[in-house]
Amino acid sequence: SRRGAYWALVFAVTPLLALVVAMVFRHVVYGFLAATAWLQAAIVWELAAPRRTPLDRAELFELTPDAMVVAAPSGTVLDANPAAARLLGQPVRALRRKRLEELLPQLTASSRPQVTHLSRSDGSTAALLVGQSQLKSHHAVLYTMRDVTAEAKAEEDVLKKSAEVKALVHYVVHDMKNPIGVLQGSLRTVIDDPNLGELTVGQRKFLENAYESCDKALGMIHSLLDVNKLEAGEFKLNLEPCRFDEIVKQVLVQQEDLCRRKGQRLEALLPEHFPLVYADPEILRRMVQNLIANARKHTPRGSQIKVALYKGGDHDRWAVLAVADNGPGIPPEDREKIFERFVTLSNGKIKTGLGLHFCRLAALAHQGKLGVDSELGKGTTFHLAIPFQAEAPSR
Repeated sequence: SRRGAYWALVFAVTPLLALVVAMVFRHVVYGFLAATAWLQAAIVWELAAPRRTPLDRAELFELTPDAMVVAAPSGTVLDANPAAARLLGQPVRALRRKRLEELLPQLTASSRPQVTHLSRSDGSTAALLVGQSQLKSHHAVLYTMRDVTAEAKAEEDVLKKSAEVKALVHYVVHDMKNPIGVLQGSLRTVIDDPNLGELTVGQRKFLENAYESCDKALGMIHSLLDVNKLEAGEFKLNLEPCRFDEIVKQVLVQQEDLCRRKGQRLEALLPEHFPLVYADPEILRRMVQNLIANARKHTPRGSQIKVALYKGGDHDRWAVLAVADNGPGIPPEDREKIFERFVTLSNGKIKTGLGLHFCRLAALAHQGKLGVDSELGKGTTFHLAIPFQAEAPSR
């Protein structure tokens, strides 16, 4: 019949649509969403079409490859198709006498697809991806189900492998700290100890560059280890009242020589008698160091970097550090991406640095915030806000 051909076409297209969408977006959930939306649109069109006979269950339910269950708002199953009977392990007649919560106890009312679990008679458990939509004209809810046990198992295996690799990287990176620290200490001794012989200008410059590279490597190691802990919620801050202005001064002394080598000017505007902040002084120092180093990295030779510390926010609740440069600026579409761990920017380059990602996580751990303002061709300003001692975060 004409209606039979219509539903045959609908259900023939459904798996193809699901497969194509899943391949394009590389996730089975998107394929399921597309297939569900397609079926729901077909059903709504059929129900809304004028001068049509009521839907025949055999035409609709017999042909679909997906399990479909229609339930009353109270949860009583009104109807199910053969695919649902096979999936749930019970005949259609038995399903009609059940309540949905008996079949799928973990299922909740939601407009979004959700993964729930089905206990089978053989003791095994299946993972089901369930979508639900209201059939207002029939005062019922349509549940579309698909067995995603294999996909869920594959995803679990991937996550397990990822956790193992992450743990291995953590141990390797952690073990790199000592040898790099020893190398850095040895370089400092060769540079500073006159008893080892006088260095030529070229030799000193070479050793200073090697020392700076070790310092960068140690900074990256500490950032990677701390980022992993911050993301896992395992990082413990050593909070205490501390002088934000003094920490900034100490970092400026370290960064001035590096800026001078690159022909950059480093200017600072620091107020006197600045109030205390409640923070981890070592983490705060690293945040300041990362922000100034980031400006130095992205600012050309001969440019200027400005550092300012001031009170900000409602009723001056925040200690705000602004680090501004007159570099090329950041495109609007990249201004949030730069705070992510690994991301591809709009120019096609892959950002792998951890400095800004660490700073954002560390600021949030202090109940603070880190933001950016930028204008292409004019420069960029980062704003790090930390609460004063009166706004101390809880331990």
